[in-house]
Amino acid sequence: MNDKKWGPCVPNSPSTMVAGKKRIRNTLLHVWRFPDERAKIQERMVDVGIRNLSVYVRKMALNGYVLHVDLAPIKDIVSLQKDYADLWRQLSELLERLLSRIRYNRLVRPLEMAPKRLSCIFR
Repeated sequence: MNDKKWGPCVPNSPSTMVAGKKRIRNTLLHVWRFPDERAKIQERMVDVGIRNLSVYVRKMALNGYVLHVDLAPIKDIVSLQKDYADLWRQLSELLERLLSRIRYNRLVRPLEMAPKRLSCIFR
């Protein structure tokens, strides 16, 4: 094998710097292909939702496949669950206020009304 193609990149060279940070992977791999193969690879990348060619090729080389899981239904379920949780919270707050008002009307209000009732009796 040719060390120039498989050897590590030169440290701090522009090819090892991404957005001002060092690359974690610093060894470059060259793959020869036909132009139509590039189009097929890009189609498969779109199918699995990967936009970066390096990521796609690395996953295929290491795993032999790329597993794409569609989580849209789960996101919908989670969204509904959050809505229901919010609804239950609002309902419990409303119920607590209602119970508080009932307790007030049963316990405190009769005590507030007692002097008026007593004044009517003792006239």
